[in-house]
Amino acid sequence: MLWVFLIIYLKAKIENGDYHPKDMERIHKDNEWIKAFWKNGLEEHNRAADLADEVLDWRKKFGANG
Repeated sequence: MLWVFLIIYLKAKIENGDYHPKDMERIHKDNEWIKAFWKNGLEEHNRAADLADEVLDWRKKFGANG
C-alpha cells in the first residue's frame, strides 16, 4: 500500500477529478510506478507527491491515456 502517501498528499486534486481515471487505477494497482515516484522524489513524501502531481497533470493534459 505504498500508494497511500500519494492519496493523502494529492487528496484535493483527486477529489476534484484533476487526474485521469486510468492513472488513478494505476496508482492503486502498480506499486512499481509508485516506487519510481518515491525513488525519484529522493524518498521524501512531499517531493514524491509533487513529482506524481506533475506527471499526472502532464498525462491528462496531453492525453497519454488515449
